[in-house]
Amino acid sequence: MINLQMKVNNKTLLKLGEKLIDYNKNFRFYITTKLANPHYQPELCIKVSLKFKLTLLNFMVTADGLEDQMVNIAIKIEEPQKDELRQKNILDYFETKQKQQHTEKMILKMLSEATGNIIDNESLINTLESSKVESLEIEEKLKMQQQ
Repeated sequence: MINLQMKVNNKTLLKLGEKLIDYNKNFRFYITTKLANPHYQPELCIKVSLKFKLTLLNFMVTADGLEDQMVNIAIKIEEPQKDELRQKNILDYFETKQKQQHTEKMILKMLSEATGNIIDNESLINTLESSKVESLEIEEKLKMQQQ
């Protein structure tokens, strides 16, 4: 994994694992796949483009999808602040969704493992109450991000 970019003796180096390698700004790396319809999660695409300043193009997209990709590239070039905010919102959205799914799984697990009367199980009741508050906050956050 590429960890960081640094300058040593006026040379740019990348740390690849434990090894330092020379970096050339003209180097281009292209990856293709034989998969008919590869799926890349949006948060992965954002992380890749933010960390390595790479562009991921999907040539199997619809006309609308291609138009959306082109608009995003244009915004990235012309208004980098808006693009960074958009990418941050996408990451926040998916992190929030994951947190919500984790909470739901935790509640289901606690309910399935509960013995006896669940109304008497204080830890379960407290978890349900805190998850309810958390769920409302997450829903509010998701609504704001979709606007």
